[in-house]
Amino acid sequence: MGHHRRHNPLIQRAKTTIETGDLGQIRAVQATCWFYKPDHYFETAEWRKKNGAGPIAVNLVHDIDLIRYLCGEIRTVRAVASPSARGFENEDVASALLELENGAIGTVSVSDGIVAPWSWELTSREYPIYPPTSESSYLIGGSRGSLSIPDLRLWHYPGSDPDWWAPLSATALTREATDPLVNQIKNFVDVIVHDAEPLVAGEEGLKSLQVIEAIQFSAERDETVTLKTDRVSVDLAS
Repeated sequence: MGHHRRHNPLIQRAKTTIETGDLGQIRAVQATCWFYKPDHYFETAEWRKKNGAGPIAVNLVHDIDLIRYLCGEIRTVRAVASPSARGFENEDVASALLELENGAIGTVSVSDGIVAPWSWELTSREYPIYPPTSESSYLIGGSRGSLSIPDLRLWHYPGSDPDWWAPLSATALTREATDPLVNQIKNFVDVIVHDAEPLVAGEEGLKSLQVIEAIQFSAERDETVTLKTDRVSVDLAS
């Protein structure tokens, strides 16, 4: 599956940091996906104005995939969305509250009509066509520390138990600098010749897409959606 962000060394570094316990127990994750698509983006392709082609379906799946990859499977979804301010059929802003199977709570917000520096495209420096910002778009909070992504800044209390009256310390984590798209193709080639397993198997892509469908359903019906990830299916009943 083409979820290339998993192939980014900074995401691999973040995953290692989480798995080694530097953050303790993950309690919350916050993802922001705000950007402004110009009018000509929609004028060049009429389908981009249609119902089902808003930022939930077009953009948010990559952010959902990283939440699952880094923090765990999503159990329930509650979402809201607002109609396009430009008069299109689809939404242009949406937010979702995610309950993870491990007890953590996730919040995610997406919009293609907000002028802001907080999105993966503008913060990760993956694509030179997007002017980079120095902000982060993901925050992951744990019982012993927190991590901002993509700047990979680890916040913790050095040499003491967590205590909000003690000074926090920020450590900038190091990582390799390679092109995730190139890494993805290399993994694809290795899978073809049976030298590796896919980093993002088909089932992983399906699970992320199911969360997107759950967000759309929840926003449309004003219902809580429970996902059955163990069976790779979705129960769209409240």
